[in-house]
Amino acid sequence: MGAGLDPQTREYIRFLAATPANLSEDQLFAKERALIADVSEELRQGRRCQIYATYTGEKDVTLRLETILRQAGFRVVVLRSSVPRRNARTGTSGSCRRELRSLSAIRSW
Repeated sequence: MGAGLDPQTREYIRFLAATPANLSEDQLFAKERALIADVSEELRQGRRCQIYATYTGEKDVTLRLETILRQAGFRVVVLRSSVPRRNARTGTSGSCRRELRSLSAIRSW
């Protein structure tokens, strides 16, 4: 996003400077190749791996990361950072319980 001064109103107006193209689905980029190499090395050494991806509101990269890591032969679980609504009776939510089960599955690897 950019901003420019409107000469008539003397107010800043936001405008879209450019729209980036989606990443090619059939090509691995340098950072993705490095990520695969890092994960491979960590697992080779017997370490567990967690990858944190920040969603910027523009492009959600978690689906792409999940796809390329699966194609590289890794087991992948994606945990979303959304906050679920609470259940009035139990004080928890169904999705919260599912996420806790997913975390348990990760710990057992």
